[in-house]
Amino acid sequence: MKDQVTVIQKCYDMFIFCRPMLMDKPDIVVGTPSRFIAHLKAGNMEIKNSVEMVVVDEADLVFSFGYESDVKALMRYIFA
Repeated sequence: MKDQVTVIQKCYDMFIFCRPMLMDKPDIVVGTPSRFIAHLKAGNMEIKNSVEMVVVDEADLVFSFGYESDVKALMRYIFA
């Protein structure tokens, strides 16, 4: 078991800063569903093999602004 937990939050620059951190298999990643999907499509992380917890940032706004399709797409990655 690891002695520390790695948390990545608000990682906007996908390739310069985020990719190395995400490839290092963090325990927790915080982001919006669309940001998760962008990282997954870019190959920056694999949810099933590297992330223990997914926190949906701004979850209260996701549905009220019509981003339900992003949540469903993220769920397909998680439960594929």
